[in-house]
Amino acid sequence: MQLVKLMLLFVAVQALEDTPAPDQQCPDDWSYFQGTCYYHSGESTVPWMKVPSECYNLHPAAQPVSIHDNETNHFLTFTLALQYTNGWLGLLRDQKHPDDEYWLDGSAVNYTNWYYGNPNHAENCASLCSTPSSSAIGQWFSKACSRTEHSYFCQVKPNSSSVANN
Repeated sequence: MQLVKLMLLFVAVQALEDTPAPDQQCPDDWSYFQGTCYYHSGESTVPWMKVPSECYNLHPAAQPVSIHDNETNHFLTFTLALQYTNGWLGLLRDQKHPDDEYWLDGSAVNYTNWYYGNPNHAENCASLCSTPSSSAIGQWFSKACSRTEHSYFCQVKPNSSSVANN
């Protein structure tokens, strides 16, 4: 019984942490998690090269998503994208130096979750697997940036002066 009470308390605390303050609302159709608003395109797919402009079209301050911890990776996989095959991330690998990876938002690459055998040095863009039946769910794959179309993730910081409901 104590374990059940502890689990319920944990869930309640987590829900409070993931609820934005009234002055930190996300745009419509975006989800708040740990200080950031996230968007998943659902069934809408594009090549990776179009993701930055798609994010910008949703909100002028939005960028392709960067992931810095397992909790965010889990949230994107199991809360936003579960049921879709793959979603583009804002991670790019340098073509001349394939071991060099960078997030488009300029943040440090301090977390990765590559699936076995990835990244593939011939493909420079990253996607997150969210297929429920896949053994690779939640892991990342390198993909060709221009040849493949996937859904995509965007992020924006909530701020009452810059986040307008679309």
